[in-house]
Amino acid sequence: MFAVVALSAAVNAQKLDVGLTAGTTGIGVELGAKLCEPLRVRVGISYFPRITVNRSYGMSSVSDIKTEESQEERIERMCRKIGEFINSDHVDPYLGMEHSVNFWNAKVLVDAYPFRNKNWHITAGVYVGPKKMGEAINLHNEAPTIMGIVMYNGVYDKLKSDLDAYRAEFPDDPDYIPSVSFMDVQFSPLPEQWEEMQKLGRIVVPMGQSADGRDYNLEPTADGVMYADIIAHIVKPYIGAGYNMSFGQDKRWNFCVDAGVLIFGESPHVYDNQGVCLTHGVAEIGGEVGKLVNLVNKMPVYPNLEVRLSYTIK
Repeated sequence: MFAVVALSAAVNAQKLDVGLTAGTTGIGVELGAKLCEPLRVRVGISYFPRITVNRSYGMSSVSDIKTEESQEERIERMCRKIGEFINSDHVDPYLGMEHSVNFWNAKVLVDAYPFRNKNWHITAGVYVGPKKMGEAINLHNEAPTIMGIVMYNGVYDKLKSDLDAYRAEFPDDPDYIPSVSFMDVQFSPLPEQWEEMQKLGRIVVPMGQSADGRDYNLEPTADGVMYADIIAHIVKPYIGAGYNMSFGQDKRWNFCVDAGVLIFGESPHVYDNQGVCLTHGVAEIGGEVGKLVNLVNKMPVYPNLEVRLSYTIK
């Protein structure tokens, strides 16, 4: 409603101008107008184009059974086991993830000119945009490996559940190993295969420590996807200042530089595909994930540096 009123006021005001913007909130268009002698209103929209960076994350496994094998041997065995489920002789122990930033905002801003030099102004207003500002998601070529993890963990969980139930009822038959079906895969392990799976445990991507002090690990969704979303408030107040100058024979062209901050209210949150908030629910996150989470956690505001070129049409 505020945007509609501002736009109506802008259209009916004097010195209406249209412009193009470029800056840290993206590229955009604006419509501006003088409301009265000290005040000017601007409405517009900006779009931050998708920027991507690829990073890799190491896999591991968790088991209640302690072994004397080295971490390298354990990882090699883990990759071999994943390969058995996807018919591959080579599985990379690192998962590639694509990090991206991509968002848009509509804005309503009011410029005030309280200074003797009318080239300078201060600005207050609001930006409104989607909650999601960015994401990290597994690369498409990692889909077979991730589905291998899903299948292995699914078979492991079902075997363990069926065995626990059977041995609770028949404790005198410790050698029984059931045949299980998971995602249309029939698996009938030999005793030595089940022993190997027990030593290996479940395959995960280590993240850090949860609030209760236990290790927190990330696993794919049932349909084979791993991701995390950067979530911020929809409404972001804005304060800033800028310098504007007119040029051209009739002084209809205007060039302006603005600087300010979009106020999040609190730092954006990073939620993974298990619904856990990594910025507030998990501690001691290492590697590239930790760098991303720490960066987002230190952003109660988003800096805006923008240039604007406009033309006065009436």
